[in-house]
Amino acid sequence: MQFNSLPALALPALSHYCLIVDANSGYASSCNSLAVYPPGKANTHYTLVGDCREPSGQYTVNTQINLGSCFGNSGGNLVAQLG
Repeated sequence: MQFNSLPALALPALSHYCLIVDANSGYASSCNSLAVYPPGKANTHYTLVGDCREPSGQYTVNTQINLGSCFGNSGGNLVAQLG
């Protein structure tokens, strides 16, 4: 249950709070193959992975962000935080 709701919360929050990009660029228009991976043997946090276009037009494959650095618990409420 927790895994199913995390992507729905993570993607909008990332676009507003976690990524430092031109406000008009929007990651959805320049990144594809987005997936959220749960904690496992290789890491202890949820990870958002995607292929994102560089200004040159080429893609950087498998770029990653630790979702644990983007969210926090403030008095029992899930909040966005700058990582």
